[in-house]
Amino acid sequence: MSSTHKPWIYAAALLSASALLSRVVGYARDVVLAAQLGAGPQTDAYFAAFLLPDVLYYLLSGGAFSLAFLPLFTRLQAQDERERAWRLFTWLAVGGTLVLGLTLTVAWHYVPHFVAIAYRGMDAETQALTVSLTRWVLPGPVFFFLGGLIAASQAAEKRFLASALPPLLYNVSILMCGLAWGSTAGAHAFAWGVLAGAILGSFFLALVIAWPHLRWQLRGAPRSAASDVRTYLVLALPLMIGVTLVTADEWFGRYFGAQVDAGALSTLQYARRLVVLPVALVGMAVGQASLPYLTELWARRDLSSFRRFLSNALTLASALGVLATTVLMLWSQELVGLLYERGAFGAAERERTAHALAILAPMVALWAAQTIAVRALYAREDTWRPMLLGTAVTALAFPVYAFGTQQFGLPGLAGASVVAFGLHLASTLLMVHRWHGDVLWGVLARALGRGALAGAAGAMAALLVAWSLPSTWMQGPLGQLLVLGVHGSVGAAILLVLLGDAGSPLRNRVAALLRRAKRGGAEAP
Repeated sequence: MSSTHKPWIYAAALLSASALLSRVVGYARDVVLAAQLGAGPQTDAYFAAFLLPDVLYYLLSGGAFSLAFLPLFTRLQAQDERERAWRLFTWLAVGGTLVLGLTLTVAWHYVPHFVAIAYRGMDAETQALTVSLTRWVLPGPVFFFLGGLIAASQAAEKRFLASALPPLLYNVSILMCGLAWGSTAGAHAFAWGVLAGAILGSFFLALVIAWPHLRWQLRGAPRSAASDVRTYLVLALPLMIGVTLVTADEWFGRYFGAQVDAGALSTLQYARRLVVLPVALVGMAVGQASLPYLTELWARRDLSSFRRFLSNALTLASALGVLATTVLMLWSQELVGLLYERGAFGAAERERTAHALAILAPMVALWAAQTIAVRALYAREDTWRPMLLGTAVTALAFPVYAFGTQQFGLPGLAGASVVAFGLHLASTLLMVHRWHGDVLWGVLARALGRGALAGAAGAMAALLVAWSLPSTWMQGPLGQLLVLGVHGSVGAAILLVLLGDAGSPLRNRVAALLRRAKRGGAEAP
């Protein structure tokens, strides 16, 4: 295993494990939310309350820490400008907090106007609840900003714990507040958990983890600091003013979902949460772990290693994404029933959510692949072109969402997401080829083919198990878990063999773990 592959695969494994744990807790949170509130006006208001904070957070930071700050911070340290890098970090922390705090304070007073415009299809009672919930979650972006900046500074130095653990505590906070007060305070209890999670998880935990390694440099060299801040803003500005589908898809889902009928917005959000889990595991985790290494290879102008690393990351994420897609499509009823069907969330809600999930499932592979492909641009500090492309694709996709919703309702809205993500991936691959010469079409096609073969093999094994089980077993959680586990494990085992060079770090790691387990068993009394 190469020296580059080994730490990268460890980082990807850490972030994937964290994403898995965080999503498991997140699903427990959603289970409690669904059981107590179902899929109706209250949950519509809860999910709708995130639109304004999300928009403001995106416009004022753009999530630019890992995509703009990290490459710049890494380059300064590679040039032995460590003090200068930390001065940039400090100035951004102070200035960003002031700007966000002032903007959110002003926005707090205009929440009723925003809700009235954005959610015209809601009744007055649901709009009033949305206003109240929005004001509770509105301060969150300040703490997300600081936590994200801290995590990016640590990722630049190949420390990923500050990225891995805060999302877990964030979801735990929402879950605990929902369990404690959800039955009496309703959706407000979950909103309180969001605010608590933002403060304690996204910010405070990241600060505690990173504190021994942080270097605050506010004094000295104001000209160089101002110059670095300007450079950061040049890189980050396109991420702030541009809107990509990764963010806009959820905005569109909330906006158009509120126009379908009561409960449609909640149904789409429940289904989308099941799509985000595999995306986080195979796309975001691999992309987040790979960006520092791609940035470093580009800084050294080691183009052959850069392209090989990029191809392997794209192969790994895309193939695993296809495997996850087959699981979600084939077992959507079982997944939704297993996770959500209890309390106020009944059979009708399960049917509707499962239908939306089956339509959304191909998003996993498309989203995961696009997450890796765009990092070929960000690692080169190329942010303007992907911003312009993402904004153009989002603008072109808006009428697709509108048409799908008007003609087919909720299924049309879910289908529009898949079409839009396919367009986004194709256009990103074209841009990577056009401007930087990286030809990834063949890599992607082979990865999708391998994932499809593994998914088909896993599906056949799972169907054989399902057919051999008594019908009463398949109606219970044990039988559903068994077929899901067979599909995933058989598909993953076959995919591990099919991945070739891209899977060698994973195979080596699995083999090392097996050897260690074997030695431990041999030494046991």
